Amino acid sequence: MTTEEQQRILQRLGLLMNMSEARGCTEHEAANAQLKIGQAVQKYNLTLSFGTPHSQTYKESAPPPPPPHEKPRRARPREDAFEHEWVEVIAATEKALLLRNQDGDEYWIPKSQLRNDCRDWDRGDEGMLYCSRWWARKEEWSL
Repeated sequence: MTTEEQQRILQRLGLLMNMSEARGCTEHEAANAQLKIGQAVQKYNLTLSFGTPHSQTYKESAPPPPPPHEKPRRARPREDAFEHEWVEVIAATEKALLLRNQDGDEYWIPKSQLRNDCRDWDRGDEGMLYCSRWWARKEEWSL
């Protein structure tokens, strides 16, 4: 990847990272921005380091080793939580998780849409996915 391509990707990620409800985006726009960040990190095998504004650094990296096997977690549902399915975390960024269900399907979900201890999951964790009802409707999961 050329330096010019790296700079273009970094610039786009910087813009996506600034998309938040606090900065005037809707919940939907902020969630989609988080998904796009996770997809780019996965697609380009990136590691992002954060410092002062405009000092983000880029580097290609090998995937981190999986953590030692732990007991699967089962979250207690919150009143507004939607219980979806049993999943395994394939990759994790600061703002999103790449999940694989028991059918082998993979999908990204923003951590802001997770409920209970699902937000604390990391690569290799397994458990029942609890997310916001808004996200379940957006993804057209059965309510």
